[in-house]
Amino acid sequence: MPKIGFVDCLSNSFDSLEIASSIVDKEFAGTSLERLTAPEILKIPVCAKKLLGNGVDVVIAFVTATPEDFDSLHLLVEKTIDLELEFQKYVFYCVLSEEEFSTKAEFEKIASNRLTAFIDLSLKALHSPSEVSSQIGTGVD
Repeated sequence: MPKIGFVDCLSNSFDSLEIASSIVDKEFAGTSLERLTAPEILKIPVCAKKLLGNGVDVVIAFVTATPEDFDSLHLLVEKTIDLELEFQKYVFYCVLSEEEFSTKAEFEKIASNRLTAFIDLSLKALHSPSEVSSQIGTGVD
């Protein structure tokens, strides 16, 4: 049974665990989520490391970010590469810019679509790497 580590951040605009859990239950039966919430955006790699150390198969970090956060996100991705190499597992960043939504309903729609794509991609990368190639040109990166 695949186990996805789900890292979110205290500064996110809305709680996304219910959305992620619903997607996993409906679309990816047999998969479980283990959540850690980072107290701030720069603590995401620490949470990812804890989850990887606890035996999750892959981590998805879900972040709603302001334009000012993007420099920090670039730094986080660089730091996360060390974790991926150490554990030989993937960490994916699913980022929604706060400029993409203005209401909770818009957030939920965009988050649902994006999380579905990222969960699908992460499970394919984990179990069927050749299927990842079929997504070239689909806009998921």
